Amino acid sequence: MKTVGEIPRDTDNEIRVSVGEYQKIEVIDVRWFYRDKAGQMKAGLKGFRCNRDEFKQLMGVLKRIEGDENGFRN
Repeated sequence: MKTVGEIPRDTDNEIRVSVGEYQKIEVIDVRWFYRDKAGQMKAGLKGFRCNRDEFKQLMGVLKRIEGDENGFRN
């Protein structure tokens, strides 16, 4: 997997976006990382992985949310 972006949450946590292959399928992986006691960033259990088609659908949903004046509110 190749990291293409990191979104800092605080000094000990970040969201990391990676692209690569999983079982011969191109995937996008979005995962929560945390700093362990030794100071190393480790992948947490929270996150998700999707293929290119699922990613396109997800982006469509996110664009609808972004364009909605109410944003995250229902």
